[in-house]
Amino acid sequence: MEGLGDIREAELYDALCRRFGRNCVYHSPKIRVHRQQKELGDVVVLALPYMIVFQSKWKKMTSEDLHGDKGDLYKSRLIKTMQKAACQFKELASSLRQNVIIELPQVWFPESDETYQFPLELVDHVVPVVVVDFEDKMYDDPDARFEGVPPVVTEVPSQVKSWGAVHSFILRDFYRIINQLFTVGDLLYWLKEREKFLCGGKRSIVGYTELTLFAMYLENDSSWQTLNEADCVFFVGNDNFERMTRKMRKSFAKRQKIFGQRNLLDAIDDTMVRSLIMDETPSRNESILSYLMCQGRLLCCTAISKRAMALKLGSYLCCVKRGGDGFRGGFAISDKPIPLMGTVFYYGVAPYDTKASALKYFARAYARTLAVLRDQGLDKITKEVLVLFVQSRTHQVFCLVKKIEEKDYCQAPRNEIVSHAMYSLAKQNTKFSEWDIVRGESCA
Repeated sequence: MEGLGDIREAELYDALCRRFGRNCVYHSPKIRVHRQQKELGDVVVLALPYMIVFQSKWKKMTSEDLHGDKGDLYKSRLIKTMQKAACQFKELASSLRQNVIIELPQVWFPESDETYQFPLELVDHVVPVVVVDFEDKMYDDPDARFEGVPPVVTEVPSQVKSWGAVHSFILRDFYRIINQLFTVGDLLYWLKEREKFLCGGKRSIVGYTELTLFAMYLENDSSWQTLNEADCVFFVGNDNFERMTRKMRKSFAKRQKIFGQRNLLDAIDDTMVRSLIMDETPSRNESILSYLMCQGRLLCCTAISKRAMALKLGSYLCCVKRGGDGFRGGFAISDKPIPLMGTVFYYGVAPYDTKASALKYFARAYARTLAVLRDQGLDKITKEVLVLFVQSRTHQVFCLVKKIEEKDYCQAPRNEIVSHAMYSLAKQNTKFSEWDIVRGESCA
């Protein structure tokens, strides 16, 4: 009979698939260590260059146990379970140091048992997360639910410390959080901000509750910045998240409608997956890795960036439809600390007929991008360029990520007036928050 731990693990996998799609979520992928199979993680979200690795743990105890006379004993057992979960990241840390090549299931092929070879050297950042669950019949009452789970695991193996904080959540809190985050990029951004608040300085935190912290982050950018600058933070009330979502239910519904629906970038991902399915050449594994490089960068976009790119790309397609074949494109450059600060996106429409002609348009777009980076002083902090084209007639997709080499800047044209205009257009949609767009304060 399947245990509750296995059931909770499967539920976590399903929840992440519903939120971020099955094309990037892996259930219990394995690595081979000393001729033995070890688990990479209970659930893994792969969005290159990031890998979010989850360890899910069920503990046989109740909220009554945790609130009772022996509450401290039960809490210590819960913390030890989290520490044991963090120790399970050691195998992955060791494999990453050795740049091991592992086999992963081809999750985008329905009902397939095929695997592909994945070199771990493609992963630049690992984000470890532990989620724990136990029987809590009082969870739906904010004043009665147990809030004593430490927000980060403090005792972790030395191999794992270089990754940063090992985040920890009560499973049901985590479900509520990801229901308000629309992309993997949104989740990564939240986890980075959470780590900065919890570990970024010597501050006193009193009465910490997970959902109250998330409510403050979600509701107001300015108050969140103030919170990060405080030396001492008191959490007052356990029902702030519930009160906020009730009070702003119409705004939350509108926010879901704006950011939670599939858009053109999702359709583009579907097209790239169909191309993979049809690829039966000997270089199929290379095609898969190229897809993962592009898919991962697109997954790392925040909901605002994703929507802005989809709208702009849609406008390029409409222009081409009205005016015939043409080459149109633009940039996505953010002035906010998003997960992909070292990546610049160039996306557009091109009338290519063959892979060779697509590569010619790629070279043109790449050179334009380098010119903007050089003229705006971004050449030192930008590591790579993703170029995405939709074919103007067939709507086939060409996507490629290229690491920038210093010598590449010799290809960049010199026209600073054009370069500055393109940079201004690229930045104009990044200064608004989700709530600005919900309130109609942005034309984006």
